[in-house]
Amino acid sequence: MSSSVPPSGPLRGPERSFGLPAHETFDGQPAEAGAPSEPVVTEQPGPRRGLGRGLAIGGVAALVAVGGAGAWAWTALGGGGDRPADVLPGTTFAYAAVDLDPGAGQKVEALRTLSKFPGLTSKGVSEKSDLGTTLTDLVLSDDECANLDPARDVTPWLGQRAAVAGVTIGEDSVPVGVVQVSDDEAAGRGMLKLLACAENDDAAKTDGLTPTWVVRDGWAYVAKDADTATRVADAAAKTTLAGSRDFTEWTGAVGDQGLVTMYLAPKPGSQIRSLVESLDLGEDLGGLDAATAQYDEFTGGAMTLRFAGGGLELEGASGVDGATRAMLGTGAGASMAALPDDTLAAFAVSPGTGWFESQAAQMSAQSGMDVEELYSTIEMATGLDAPGDLETLFGTSTVLSLGGGFDPATLDTAGPAALPVAAKVTGDPTGIQDVLSRLGALDPSIGELLATTQAGHDTVVVGPNADYRTSVATGGRLGSQEAFRSVVPHADTAVAAFYLDVDGRDNWLAKLAESDPEAAKNLEPLAAVGMSVWPEGDTLHTRLRVTTD
Repeated sequence: MSSSVPPSGPLRGPERSFGLPAHETFDGQPAEAGAPSEPVVTEQPGPRRGLGRGLAIGGVAALVAVGGAGAWAWTALGGGGDRPADVLPGTTFAYAAVDLDPGAGQKVEALRTLSKFPGLTSKGVSEKSDLGTTLTDLVLSDDECANLDPARDVTPWLGQRAAVAGVTIGEDSVPVGVVQVSDDEAAGRGMLKLLACAENDDAAKTDGLTPTWVVRDGWAYVAKDADTATRVADAAAKTTLAGSRDFTEWTGAVGDQGLVTMYLAPKPGSQIRSLVESLDLGEDLGGLDAATAQYDEFTGGAMTLRFAGGGLELEGASGVDGATRAMLGTGAGASMAALPDDTLAAFAVSPGTGWFESQAAQMSAQSGMDVEELYSTIEMATGLDAPGDLETLFGTSTVLSLGGGFDPATLDTAGPAALPVAAKVTGDPTGIQDVLSRLGALDPSIGELLATTQAGHDTVVVGPNADYRTSVATGGRLGSQEAFRSVVPHADTAVAAFYLDVDGRDNWLAKLAESDPEAAKNLEPLAAVGMSVWPEGDTLHTRLRVTTD
């Protein structure tokens, strides 16, 4: 897959032989002789704390790593060294990592982009600022916790990378966090203070607290207890997530890695259920199997968040299973690209044949409601026959749009007929008109909104504004506009797409938010927002992009 993001190249660790796929199991027993040296674990008297306490410190540690004192790492323009995937076991099935040292290009892009927003510049962010110090001031202010000095207690040992993950060890699937540290012993002391903050709001009140972590070779492993953390660290010494073929393939499919990377292994349903059950939430989990059934056939995927080209980009890739493939049609992006040039916002989908039946089957499996019962509920509420009328109504592609004639100043005074909004539906015009007429018969006010104009032999434009319907029916070249092209990639093959021209009509969105001056000021630097979903073989790609002026 090609990528338009050039910041610093793919971030790949040292070459490794492939280990177990991420979704297989591992014995997880402590390492034999010759394993890494004993981890730093400080056992203290008092009651052992359960998973909730372990997750509390895990959450605090992750918060610090993501946006707190550890952000000092941004002052250097590095990008090498181990990443969380290098120190988590190959049996990791779910993974979300933060990398505050992804390479010089990402850091420059991040500061350049963030410094455009008044809400951040007022806090000290600029292209030349020390982002780490700024984030420390914002997230770990002195009054967050009594007797905690981040510059003394956290910054000296906290590294640049962290992750939370779901890991299978033996027959157990457990949540774990890993945080890069530069001083193992200082990290043990500092994390105990963070735990005291989470438990007692006072870093000095450590009596009775039991560490739920181990620190080994520059990484802190945080789990429900130190024993679980040790088992995870031991397993990672034998096989790693970075050596998993599935992980390598899916993270490679999303292109250049950025500040955040997420991964979900193929068919993780049983591991997810095991992990949730281990949390001891004290709630009825009777619906857990139905809620997670979709993951039993999930074929894997990954996502990354990066700064590029003066904007922010979230890119994902996942496998296409049978249920997903049934939902995919064609023509959404192409239909959107043919909207009038001055379109301010649009959303398009192209459902495949039988899409509603497929969706209803999934909803039934997750909710326990019989499919026919679901259809009956819809029919009673709308008077439409399900699934036939619904599939006719959305056609082979549907595009909702807001035209350039929209005036925020008249939003409260103008009637519906003045609003330049419309739905362009491609399909069976006769069938579409029939379904719309039955919906309109439910209420005269609804009928006014569902006026139609036919465009060609297979398209109906629906909306309250006759002039705008005509404009949409006539069409335009939105797809050739630079703002559109910059945020909606692969429009010609997209099965779903979204577009928002923030700059259009003289910053119309900022004017719409003028009742909140602070929000309006921070909307002004935005240029456009867009998303595109497109298939490529057996892979479904998604890219969400935000650009700035």
